Amino acid sequence: MLKPILKITGIILLLIFASALAAPIFFKGRILSLVKSEINKNIVADVSFSDLDISLFRNFPDLSAGIEGLVITGRDEFKKDTLLSATKIDIALNLFSVISGKNKIDAIILDNPRIHAVINKEGKANWDITVPDTLSAPDVSDASFSMELSRYEIKNG
Repeated sequence: MLKPILKITGIILLLIFASALAAPIFFKGRILSLVKSEINKNIVADVSFSDLDISLFRNFPDLSAGIEGLVITGRDEFKKDTLLSATKIDIALNLFSVISGKNKIDAIILDNPRIHAVINKEGKANWDITVPDTLSAPDVSDASFSMELSRYEIKNG
């Protein structure tokens, strides 16, 4: 009686492990296009990256998301300026906070970042790249936003 229970439990655990390993591979194209479209909606700059890597095992039990070959280049008067380039940016998110929406980031790791922040003669900064909000400002007196960052690391910066 014990052997069939152990076999079924082993098969279920193997299927869960295989699903966690395969899910980022199967949905990589969708996730990549979603990330690029969201970046383009929210940033007025040219953003490119070579690869997106999502893993449940790299920083287990945290969910890891890595962007490789990230380059952010300005537009208009900052067209020739590269605001940020990095070999890899890796973010480890607490899996339960991702599910519950509590914004807990366990780690941000920057590999070989190069940040070039400048202000031109008119006083405009090249890091001011967010899309301007065209709606009226919401009442933020009752709004609460919190984010928890446990660790950050900059390698060769």
